[in-house]
Amino acid sequence: MQTTPHDPTNQEILEAVNSYASKMEQRMGSIEERMVTKEDVDLALGKFRSDITDYLDNKFFDFRGDLVAVIRKEDTKVKELIKVLHSKNMLTKKEANDLLQLEPFPTSV
Repeated sequence: MQTTPHDPTNQEILEAVNSYASKMEQRMGSIEERMVTKEDVDLALGKFRSDITDYLDNKFFDFRGDLVAVIRKEDTKVKELIKVLHSKNMLTKKEANDLLQLEPFPTSV
């Protein structure tokens, strides 16, 4: 095998390969630094799920509180209606007590 003045030497080829390998190693290192691992994703998803669960729990508790307030208001109206009907002798005392003992917030006359 004859070499011409333009043919690279083995040393030049090795230096070029070594330079390329060094650059690739630097790029891979940079990628590894920025890369997200499965553990990172699992941790982030776990926190996200926890945050969503806490948020929904708070919203459900708020909604439950609002719902109880509305039901109590309506229950008060029903109690007043029962008292009016009882005072006009449209309901006996037993009937009024039976109605007031029903849910959601049982009481008696």
